[in-house]
Amino acid sequence: MSRHAIRWRITAFAAVIAAIVLALAGVVVVVLVQRQLVDNLDRSLEQRADQVEALALDDPSAALANLDIEDRFAQVLAEDGTVLYATDNVNGVAALAPMPSGRQDTTTRDDLPLEDDAYRVLIRRFEISSGDRFVVVGENIDDLRDTVRALTITLAIVFPLSVAALAVVVWGLVGRTLRPVEAIRAEVAGIGLDQ
Repeated sequence: MSRHAIRWRITAFAAVIAAIVLALAGVVVVVLVQRQLVDNLDRSLEQRADQVEALALDDPSAALANLDIEDRFAQVLAEDGTVLYATDNVNGVAALAPMPSGRQDTTTRDDLPLEDDAYRVLIRRFEISSGDRFVVVGENIDDLRDTVRALTITLAIVFPLSVAALAVVVWGLVGRTLRPVEAIRAEVAGIGLDQ
């Protein structure tokens, strides 16, 4: 096999292995970042639900008046799902989450009558003296999705460039490594001709 063919094979093999490893690493990074962002958002929603629940227990009429409602909403529901209190941006809108199967449920919803955006929505049951109530809080996840999309695009650009750079480096290293071998082979061939 010629030096050139060996060089091509080694370079191609290294590039394929690098492509597989980088692709798997990229998928893992995107999944982990998305999961971390969703977990952070869920913790934020739980804190907001705690806040709304405490306000609803103390002063239901003012429970949602002072909450930041930019890209967010909150509701307090009666046991039958009737909306008792709501932030101004969802005033007059029916309950924005189905009743939870347990104490609390968190879902991503694309079908809310707010905007064409997706929301992460938490609903939690809490007790008062007259029965159960439910707090519903939600937050727009466009920023989260934009972050994941930007990361994916960045990795899609960096990925082929990294594989190409590695292939160039391997090509050069293999060529440099095979040069002495080719010189020895030529010398051996020359010795055979002299005899």
